[in-house]
Amino acid sequence: MRIWEWDTTLTEPIEVEYQFEAGEEEITYYPDGSGQPSSSPQVSLIRFIYKGQDITELIWEFVNHNMIDDLEDEITEFEESGGGVDWEDFWDKQ
Repeated sequence: MRIWEWDTTLTEPIEVEYQFEAGEEEITYYPDGSGQPSSSPQVSLIRFIYKGQDITELIWEFVNHNMIDDLEDEITEFEESGGGVDWEDFWDKQ
């Protein structure tokens, strides 16, 4: 689970809990001649917190879907540029 601070016109940012899937690159061929198309990255918004209160239902009810799409695009761009790399994923755990 990752956290994004969504800056709005409120006095404090809204914390957004989300999951990010980077997607898959296209594989043009396997040794048997088959292939696999690419898949695009995907952001799943899980929960919205403001001043310690869960406001997820309010967000889904009252926020314009275009704003949610813009938020997902902003997070995706951040993640694709390497901003959300979890270095522990690269450490050898023995």
